Amino acid sequence: MTADEIRQLIREKNTAAFYNDRKWRALQAKVLHEQHYECQYCKQAGKYTRAKYVHHVNHLKDHPELAYQEWYIDEHGNRQRNLVSCCFDCHD
Repeated sequence: MTADEIRQLIREKNTAAFYNDRKWRALQAKVLHEQHYECQYCKQAGKYTRAKYVHHVNHLKDHPELAYQEWYIDEHGNRQRNLVSCCFDCHD
């Protein structure tokens, strides 16, 4: 799915189509596996919670061009994670 196709889904209020996309599901599984199914936000707070979701740091609706990007370069030129595993509470 291209960024333009994702933008169209956003306009149609149908982002569920993106999150059900085979390419996203595979990337989501990869990120969860790499981050050991641990909520990264809870982990920073010193506790363990099982992650079920992958959060876009740069929200999909604001940055569809980064939808499949695990990393991005911030305004200071630093490489940052764009996709972070998280639990239900931290995702909401």
